[in-house]
Amino acid sequence: MKVRTFYTDGATSNNGYENSSGGFGVIELDEYNNICYEYQEFKAPTTNNEMELMAILHTL
Repeated sequence: MKVRTFYTDGATSNNGYENSSGGFGVIELDEYNNICYEYQEFKAPTTNNEMELMAILHTL
């Protein structure tokens, strides 16, 4: 059975204000902890919650 591990994170600067900007990232590790996939995306304006959820949605 192949084990896959995903790490996700999202963040925003100036969260809650009109001039906010943020991004999210996703990394997939194989069973030997080698990075086999990575992705990042940026958006403005946005919220911290949106970036955290976008990271999870991208992973799924």
